[in-house]
Amino acid sequence: CELKDRITGVAGISGAYYMPCRHGQYVQKKMLIVHSFDDELTPYTGSIFKGLPPIYDFARTRSRDNGCKQVSIAQSVTIERYDWTRCRENRQVSLIVAHRQSHGWLHISDMSLVPDGSLARRTTSAMIWDFFTKA
Repeated sequence: CELKDRITGVAGISGAYYMPCRHGQYVQKKMLIVHSFDDELTPYTGSIFKGLPPIYDFARTRSRDNGCKQVSIAQSVTIERYDWTRCRENRQVSLIVAHRQSHGWLHISDMSLVPDGSLARRTTSAMIWDFFTKA
């Protein structure tokens, strides 16, 4: 919260996301969330016991904070991708949901949801790089 003017982008892999700052919105220029639907340590559906919101709800709230007007959804057998667009000041919020993977570094193996020519066709790390370097 205190560094929101210094941190302009965040990528979380299998992260635990808590609700935003009490005294203001949690706004990042770019936010990428990669999470497994089958994560048992940090459940995709959230946890009242751990104080964690559902991952989709967290991403959708971040998109609202960023003034996003539209969401596009792409799905395959093993991956779902949600991209919120038409956001204030060219901000971007994306959520990639993997299936059949546990908590940890996720391997995004179904690259049918990644643009042709993207470095992300090779590794999850490259997908993150692409997210932050594309205009």
